[in-house]
Amino acid sequence: MPTVVLEAPGAAPACEGFEASALSSGGHGGRDFEAVLWTVADEDGRTLVDEARSGGDAGWASLALGADDAARLLNGSASRTVAVTVALANFLGGAANATVAVDVVGGTPPSLSLVGPRAFELTRSEALVVDANGAATSCDGREAYDRAVDYAWAVYDAAGARVAAASDSKDPRQLSLPPRSLDVGVYDVVATATDAAYGESTNATATVTVVASALVAAIAGGDRVAAASASPLVLASESYDPDNLTAALDETWACDRNGTAVACGGGRVPVDVPGPVNVGLAVARGGRSAAAAVVVDVANITAPGVAVSARFDALVASDRAVVDGAVDVGEGAADFVAWTWRVARGALADGRTLEDVALAPLSGTAAASAAVGGVLAVGSLAVKPGAFVPGAAYGLALSASWAGLGDAAGSATLSVVASEPPSAGAVDVAPGSGPRGIQPLVWVVLAKLENSLARSNRSRFG
Repeated sequence: MPTVVLEAPGAAPACEGFEASALSSGGHGGRDFEAVLWTVADEDGRTLVDEARSGGDAGWASLALGADDAARLLNGSASRTVAVTVALANFLGGAANATVAVDVVGGTPPSLSLVGPRAFELTRSEALVVDANGAATSCDGREAYDRAVDYAWAVYDAAGARVAAASDSKDPRQLSLPPRSLDVGVYDVVATATDAAYGESTNATATVTVVASALVAAIAGGDRVAAASASPLVLASESYDPDNLTAALDETWACDRNGTAVACGGGRVPVDVPGPVNVGLAVARGGRSAAAAVVVDVANITAPGVAVSARFDALVASDRAVVDGAVDVGEGAADFVAWTWRVARGALADGRTLEDVALAPLSGTAAASAAVGGVLAVGSLAVKPGAFVPGAAYGLALSASWAGLGDAAGSATLSVVASEPPSAGAVDVAPGSGPRGIQPLVWVVLAKLENSLARSNRSRFG
């Protein structure tokens, strides 16, 4: 289905006319739009423009109403409003349209348009960014360099009261409000452009609906292997409310072993019996809820805990990628830790192996005595640009074992979807924070070490 984004000035002087653009529209399915229909109608319902085009035509995405047509439309009136509509259809049969109103006015006010749709929705945890483009009139013969305008912004709530909100943008053409600046509700964002030379002004308005963000439920560490022990494995919740990062959530833990419920209040998971334990966490606040689940596989093995931390928020296939690793050695079952990086899921570009694209050793042995606070930094995974296929999903895994004590290994996996600009990829870490292993773990210390690792290795890999 096409996504129609129609941009046009809220008001335009008749002596200049105006231009509308649908260039930011999407949903064409990778081909030119099959059909494009532009129409312009006046307040009395009369059709002034009715133009059918193809998406392959030059200039399909814009429509201009010239000064002569705008003057005839006014016909002596101070202002008239026209409805500009563009309808798009793609080769899959999907069709959609959008309409904006443009006030054609007499005199010589500046022109002003907002970039993007005039009505949109965002969550409270997202930043609000609105851009405007304005210019003083050219009807009096001024050159472009002499057509500067001054910008002003205001935000009003549904009751019409002005909201105290200061933009943090250094560009006067942009209103930028940080996340959580506005409460849930409907707001009008009003931009004003004032002719710097003569003082005439024009307004343009965007309507913004702010909605509550979804809660984030997360269990630190993800799926893991744990050593059988009489002491419970304590799991930590990393859940939060994006709209209020310090707010307490109602949390409920539930566990079962082979379909039989077992008590695990406060994330204290029993690991006294070998076999998988399904762990669930439900969180709630303000009428919203979310859930997370992991599997703890209890086994009679001995291995260190492992954690990984990506240096990117989204993996861009054409960029270099670096993932840091750490091992929780605890009291140390052996003097040395053997570690290895591998691709647990996904095929690299052009059939290459991880060895072909690695910028650093993929395996090694480290002395447990080098650990800080019981946590040992190991070699980072650094991968050349172009190693990943855009759109493909990958699992980048670090495993570690006690040297000389057998093959039992703890592991952690970074799950990532590669992308190309301007699309964002997706990143997920299992464990999400802290090590994956077979003994009770020091979560806070490891999280601090992960940050330290990222800083200390940055000089090597960027």
